[in-house]
Amino acid sequence: MDAGKNIGLGELNENRIDRRRQIANVRYPLSRDYILKLPHVGQHFTDHFQIVMYWRLKGPSKRYVIGSDNPLFSEPQYGLGAHISYTTSIVTPSEGLAAAIGADEGVRPNPRTHYLLRTRQATMETLTEYEAKPAANVAVDGTHISSVMDALKPTSRGSICIQSGDIADRPIINPNYFATEVDRHSWRAGMRDLIALMTGNRTLKQYIIAGEAPPPGFSPVIANSTDERLAGVDTDLRVYGVGGLRVAGATIIPIAIAAHTQAPVYGLTEHASAIFRAFLRGMAYLGVDQGF
Repeated sequence: MDAGKNIGLGELNENRIDRRRQIANVRYPLSRDYILKLPHVGQHFTDHFQIVMYWRLKGPSKRYVIGSDNPLFSEPQYGLGAHISYTTSIVTPSEGLAAAIGADEGVRPNPRTHYLLRTRQATMETLTEYEAKPAANVAVDGTHISSVMDALKPTSRGSICIQSGDIADRPIINPNYFATEVDRHSWRAGMRDLIALMTGNRTLKQYIIAGEAPPPGFSPVIANSTDERLAGVDTDLRVYGVGGLRVAGATIIPIAIAAHTQAPVYGLTEHASAIFRAFLRGMAYLGVDQGF
């Protein structure tokens, strides 16, 4: 076994280990020679894209949102965290989702085996806040609230590449949003659901929401298999093609998780800790100097 370094992404810097010229995407060769070509590195970037929408209130004089003169909101607890009234998880109907998957993959998916269809899972999420996020056309004065919608299961993949051997140079990032029909379909379905919630014949529209406050120049909207190698590491967190290097962090998760990533990352680090402890015990038993 290789008693190499076990490091997290936050520790991967010039003082600990120099990998700048050793790992490179071949599409962006460095000024210095690289000794290892890993074309799949940086080619599986995924991001939870967000959209913020604003809603005018029917009764701002009731002072139930931040920005009003309600003295309750001056209490210290309201200065902590996000001001979220409720969270809505949205499940994209399976029939339309299956058609979108077929458009992307070229064959109709098997609903019993495809990872997006075999279980009922949320694809979109909406956070409704009792405040309005600052915007050019919306004042934080108690007259508006906002909702934030984000994709939980994006299938579009972008890339992150280094552009030179200088660690101070910024990376080249291409998020490649909305590149798949699955993402476009999920967003359309999610937006329709949100619009129906806010402006349909429901409690919010009847008593609270007067209508959408779109950006200047826009009209209000209306409701009308994963390759394991893409993760970059094996099941023991060892980086493919690099001896003595393990990585534990959210970047090694091969597919988007339909949840907030904080808890999965905590679980991943606990798993990494168990792997490292077992590795060190094995090295000690063999009498090998770990070199830490």
